[in-house]
Amino acid sequence: MKATFEKFVKLAENQSGKKVKIIRSDGGGEYLGELTPFLEAMGIIHETTAPYTAQSNGKAERVNRTINESVRSMLYYANLPESFWAEAVTTAAYTWTRLPSSAIDDQIPFELWFRRPLYQDDIRRLRTFGCIVYAHVPKQRRVGKLSYRSTRGCLVGYHSSTSYKYWDFDRKCFETSHDLIIKELEFPVAADFDEDTISVSQAPR
Repeated sequence: MKATFEKFVKLAENQSGKKVKIIRSDGGGEYLGELTPFLEAMGIIHETTAPYTAQSNGKAERVNRTINESVRSMLYYANLPESFWAEAVTTAAYTWTRLPSSAIDDQIPFELWFRRPLYQDDIRRLRTFGCIVYAHVPKQRRVGKLSYRSTRGCLVGYHSSTSYKYWDFDRKCFETSHDLIIKELEFPVAADFDEDTISVSQAPR
């Protein structure tokens, strides 16, 4: 936890130009232990809520609920297994931070954080989670003149401002590429994976 939070502090302070001064948590064990000396050394105040009172950290709880509900819908709609949960969470957060939020007077979190407007190109690059993609296979990976020049997969996130993250069905691994053909109306089937897709019983209600 300490190493992860230390990375977050450095990233947040570098991108925002501001210092992390206070964090608030539910006092769970993951926020104590080795994290406490680090917070003290950094001069960061750690506020904790009373036990069993999630409402006292309402904004964070609402965001968590929104993200979790989005993830369930995304996995179900795209017919992806639960093992893609982490990618769905990251993509949901990526998308929600580019939408107006009532918690900050309908401003856009991305614009406040990076102190620049959200350009049309930023919006255009948003794609449907889990949809089918065909990725260009570089010459270095081709084994002969008749080798396939593209590989089939599904889109699972954003790697940078110009490239996407996808799951390669043939190689059974995550890859990144900016050279994709994206089929936003096509989705995987169970046979594309070595595990069960999300069950109907877990579909959003």
